[in-house]
Amino acid sequence: MALGLNFNNLATLISLALVCCVAFLASVKDTTPRITRLIGVSLYHAYKFVNTRYGFMRSAIAKAPLFQFWVVGKRVIGLSGDSGRRLFFGQKVTIVMQAYVPLISVQGLKFDQAYSELNFPSPEVHADNFNVGGAECDCSGQDQDPELFSRRLQLLLSDTRVSAILPALLDDIHSQTRHFAHEGSFNPFNDVYNTVFRMTVRMASCRSLAEDNQCLNQLGSLYEELNTTCTALGIIAPWLPIWGASRRTKIVQEMSQIVGKFVVERSQSEALQVGEDTIDILLCDGMDILGVVNFVMRLIFAGTINTGMNACWLLMFLAKDTTWKDKVTSEILQIISKHTTLPATSPLHRRLSSIPVNAWENDMPLLDQAIRETLRLVMAHVTGLRKNVLQDISFGDVIIPRNSFLAYVFADAHLDPNIYTEPLKFDPDRFSPARSEEKKAPHAYLAWGSGRHPCPGSRIAKLELRIIVAYFLAGYDFELVDRNGAPLIEVPEPNYDTLSVLRPMREVFLKYTANPAVIL
Repeated sequence: MALGLNFNNLATLISLALVCCVAFLASVKDTTPRITRLIGVSLYHAYKFVNTRYGFMRSAIAKAPLFQFWVVGKRVIGLSGDSGRRLFFGQKVTIVMQAYVPLISVQGLKFDQAYSELNFPSPEVHADNFNVGGAECDCSGQDQDPELFSRRLQLLLSDTRVSAILPALLDDIHSQTRHFAHEGSFNPFNDVYNTVFRMTVRMASCRSLAEDNQCLNQLGSLYEELNTTCTALGIIAPWLPIWGASRRTKIVQEMSQIVGKFVVERSQSEALQVGEDTIDILLCDGMDILGVVNFVMRLIFAGTINTGMNACWLLMFLAKDTTWKDKVTSEILQIISKHTTLPATSPLHRRLSSIPVNAWENDMPLLDQAIRETLRLVMAHVTGLRKNVLQDISFGDVIIPRNSFLAYVFADAHLDPNIYTEPLKFDPDRFSPARSEEKKAPHAYLAWGSGRHPCPGSRIAKLELRIIVAYFLAGYDFELVDRNGAPLIEVPEPNYDTLSVLRPMREVFLKYTANPAVIL
């Protein structure tokens, strides 16, 4: 009997010990920090992330401030809040920053590697597919290093070059609006967007291409068609032989032939020298022909898709907010009066071109506030992407694994009511010195990049926005209407879930009347 008691006691003690051990291990497991994995099928998450990225990211953030999912076998970690922005925009070395250039790709460990892997293939032609009329030329396509890319971009943005090309940019605006009658209406996403395309081609290539209407129209048509080939399936399953992917490759080749013709002509010129044309500047800096073609195409795509849609939305917001439209118009007229020496009988674009660049960049605070507010609202749909390319990163109590991607949707800051009062309202005064709402939190304004990663092309983008708005405000009075000419009560909501240009949910027009006091 004593043996039985001892055996039972021992069994009881072992059982109690096992229960305690399991409980302890469970408690340890429960306290281990984890990145929340979104519930559901990975393929579904990948499709939603690609096809309706804004809505997907906003919905995920509402469930968990730090989450992860997979896109075609690639781990993507979604960030939010102040700490997420500090990691995304402030990391020094271990993460490569991505700018908003969804159609641009540089291979290898480059500034937009995340986009090349999670978005559409680059509008880039390779040596084996490049031939311009049988011309023999150096087409190795070298010089893809991002630091070299940035250095050459700065050559194009020097004070001397920007001042030299300013009159030609205003000529482009004038030529694109020459068909306007004394009064009428236009769709900004056609007329204004096409104007920006011409200006961007001039800034990114050469005068001869920008003023060759046949080539420019062909290039513009191909560019628009390229945007229509953007589909979610093309990203999720790039290996499938779908028509859009093959057509996209063909379009890029056709565009490269148009650009390449002008590059080859300039490279064979005995009078080649550094001037105001980008192609000449790049060739004189030692870039080969294929490298110049790809460089030019990157600039055209990045410049048009961003500046084009921002210019359209800026005019729409000002058309609806007459108080701010009057403020900015008054500021522009004062600048014209102060800086131009041409008489009032001179055409408006000539008078505007006589204003020095430093005045455009420093003497229009109200216009700059309106631009900043427009981009706050318009760029809210952007999801920045970065790839951790070097080593694991400690982020609070969790680890960001090497080779994982980080995603941050700008709306997390731009539409945060704790940062911006009434965040969905167009209110440029929020950027006045007295309010400065963007200073309430770190990296709270992201439209031109932030922290260590500013947008390298922001100078020319801002200048193009300023001169477009100045021309329309000084030359016309306009209001926002629908297709039938009926005034709109408010600016339509943006279609934030888009793979291409951010357009309003409904078609809009600007109804205009020419200013009789101005020669257009």
